[in-house]
Amino acid sequence: MSPAKNAKSKTASKKKTQAKSKVTKAKTQATKAKTQAKTKATKAKTKAKTTTKKSSTTLKKKQDAYAAKMKKQVDKLDAEIESLEKKGQKAARDLKAEYREQLKQARAAKKKLQTRVKKLANTSEDKWDQVKDEVEHAWGAVTSSVNYFKSKFK
Repeated sequence: MSPAKNAKSKTASKKKTQAKSKVTKAKTQATKAKTQAKTKATKAKTKAKTTTKKSSTTLKKKQDAYAAKMKKQVDKLDAEIESLEKKGQKAARDLKAEYREQLKQARAAKKKLQTRVKKLANTSEDKWDQVKDEVEHAWGAVTSSVNYFKSKFK
């Protein structure tokens, strides 16, 4: 080979080697960039999961705290309702007893009135006014007692 061709061949070979070197270097840089990108993506995913876990843990704590607070309030309300129910049952017993007593008094007043009315039919003329006044007084007592009874237990 001639020295000129030999020099050209060496120059071409040198350029080819340089080009290959540049391509290899570019491939290496591309692979390195790709690996770095994957690493960053993995770190970002891990960070996102950690942040999500933290925020979901924080949310779960808030939910649990609120649920516990509301449960306490519901339990307190339930205790108050039971207390009112017991008071209502006691009041019902007391009212029943008072109702029976008022009814007993009304019947007793009615019985007195009936007795006086019977007495009125067999009264002599000289005692008529006195017995009549007693009947009217008994009548007033009975009607007053019954009206009071009705108003109290409407």
